[in-house]
Amino acid sequence: MLNSQLTTVSINASVVPIDMAGGILGQAGYTAFAFDQSGFKLATNGTMEFDSADFVSLTAAQREALVLHEMAHVLGFGTLWTDNGVYLNESGEFTGANATAAWQSEFGQNGTPDVELAGGPGTANGHWNEFDNGAGLTGITDGLGRDMTFELMTGWLNVGPEDPFISELTLASFRDIGFTTANATAVPEPGTGGVLVAGLAVGMGWRRRRSLAEK
Repeated sequence: MLNSQLTTVSINASVVPIDMAGGILGQAGYTAFAFDQSGFKLATNGTMEFDSADFVSLTAAQREALVLHEMAHVLGFGTLWTDNGVYLNESGEFTGANATAAWQSEFGQNGTPDVELAGGPGTANGHWNEFDNGAGLTGITDGLGRDMTFELMTGWLNVGPEDPFISELTLASFRDIGFTTANATAVPEPGTGGVLVAGLAVGMGWRRRRSLAEK
């Protein structure tokens, strides 16, 4: 089926048992995709599942962050990196030009953005890097002084002194896989057409951790 423009992504969401409380908060992935005229592979459909053992205990802010995080996985964060040529599995380095520029300008770092290699399937190779289990601050901060450990797309949910934030780094990574983005207050939306074909669901999850204030 040939589409002149891809304007929507359909996502099914549900609260279901995943594991015991304190483990995986949610998991998500695309279930169908389209190729645009430039050859980018874009998600058109996906699913999100939230763990019933944890979801009821989350605050409203934590639930919002969790939904946005899993939605980003449906749209391709971590799940479509390899297919779009911006990540070599197990390399730990995201090579997209837009995200690399943001990594250097927003966080003052050299080289390419660091990708998580720990945490097991569903966490490794699909998130920005931080200390295992979110054990402490990374020391990598943006211009507002926000530590990378609080960024929305790291592998563990931080419920510390501030809510997770969406960095320009994350938005730039979506531009690297064929999306257009408006600003740092919105989740990226696809803006190109393609041929709709059946896709393989690729799951990514977000694990829970205690607040720094609780340690």
